[in-house]
Amino acid sequence: MTSSRARAYYLKAMSVHIRYPRYSFLLSCILTFFLSFVTTQVSGQPVIRVSPLIWGAQVRLEHELPVEGFPTVIGGSLGASVGSTPYLRQPDGVPFEAGQLTDSDLTTSVRSTFLGWNADFSRSLLLNRNDESVISVFIGYWGRLDTRYDDQAESTMFLADPLPDDYEGQLLNSLRTGLAFGRVRTVDESPVLEGFDGEVTFEWAPRALFNEFFGIADYTRVTARTRAFHPLLAGGGTREDSRIGLYAGIHAIADYTSGNHVPVLVRSSFGGRSGRTGLAGTVRGYEPGRFDSIAKAAGGLELRLVGPKTGSAAFMPGAVLYLDGGYYARFETSESTILEDRGSIASSGAGVSVSLFDAMTLVFYTNYVLSDELLAGGRLNPLTVGFGYHF
Repeated sequence: MTSSRARAYYLKAMSVHIRYPRYSFLLSCILTFFLSFVTTQVSGQPVIRVSPLIWGAQVRLEHELPVEGFPTVIGGSLGASVGSTPYLRQPDGVPFEAGQLTDSDLTTSVRSTFLGWNADFSRSLLLNRNDESVISVFIGYWGRLDTRYDDQAESTMFLADPLPDDYEGQLLNSLRTGLAFGRVRTVDESPVLEGFDGEVTFEWAPRALFNEFFGIADYTRVTARTRAFHPLLAGGGTREDSRIGLYAGIHAIADYTSGNHVPVLVRSSFGGRSGRTGLAGTVRGYEPGRFDSIAKAAGGLELRLVGPKTGSAAFMPGAVLYLDGGYYARFETSESTILEDRGSIASSGAGVSVSLFDAMTLVFYTNYVLSDELLAGGRLNPLTVGFGYHF
């Protein structure tokens, strides 16, 4: 197959999703679960990780190559979900400030579908005494397609004229490479974690990499993250183990993006192999999509109480205390606005967690923002839900 024909097939597939996002979303979910079933029937089964999302699913496949010496792994993933993304800026591009919006504004949804896929390669450079990788390099391709399919919004923050070009949707393709280090493990058979890990990632998304077909992107991004855990009490790993597990955790992440076209999707997220929500969200309690910026950093401290497991359903309760903080810097120029803005934010809170079947964890938080009040005013955000632990 020639490169031009492959390019035509790729763009045609993207066109189908853009025209029929709801149907292609359902097809992608079916394909995701089908792949996870088929690969379990293959001899010499690859490592399969199926990650349920609140409104979707993701499957990750990995296979270790028969290469002598250090472990070498090829992998890939496919995911699909639905959600909503607010655009928390005024028509001239200036961000809304605390107290300028109402609760009804913030609950108005702009619905969108998300498709994500990637293929990557990693090779270990250093092993510990247990032959586990502690330093490795990776390189790969990541793709993502976000499409709006419904707009019930009536406020100016969603119907700003004009909305940014990439807000109607975004086909984003990038190449990423970097270095991963460290190892996080469980203590014996308990859910208590110990150790540290992290990674440094360089992401390159040139316009020529199909990044002008739907929305425009042309940027480079560097991301660094790390986390560490220290056990205080180990327990709760089995139904018969009635002890409580307790451990402390700390994490930090930072990234910087430069380029001619940095889309909203990139400004409101952190990079890396897995990526994560942007500053608002990583610093819990604030409205998702707020403080979108090209330079940002965040971190947090947590104390987690877990276990014991109870019942045949492997139900495990838990609790979380946290303190988050972050920093952002905006440097933007448009025909009508020159925006230079920087600042820091912080929040604290507590939550209760529920883990089922060792497959999924839900955390229900009550949050109190310590700086920059909420857009609807006030500092208390009584309920947010985290799908899995924060880091």
